Amino acid sequence: MVKGSCITLEGPLTVDSVPLIFKKPLVLDNDFYQVDLKGVSEIDSAGMALLLYWWTRCKEQHCRMEFDNCPEKLRQIAVVSGLESVFLDASPLE
Repeated sequence: MVKGSCITLEGPLTVDSVPLIFKKPLVLDNDFYQVDLKGVSEIDSAGMALLLYWWTRCKEQHCRMEFDNCPEKLRQIAVVSGLESVFLDASPLE
């Protein structure tokens, strides 16, 4: 769900759900986006790839995107993938 500059994701963000989410165009008309992942029940590398795609699109259009409430599984995948600076800067490990 997109409301202004806040994007809230809920449910699984996996290889099964990402194609459905990807079909919905993400219109980037703000300078900053905050993606709240608190409601994400499950995430895998496909979910991270979608988030990374959105982040890259934002960067290309000279806007920023931050990820809040990153699930532990996303943190683990980000560390293994060397993408801590993308996913963990806004929501540090506790």
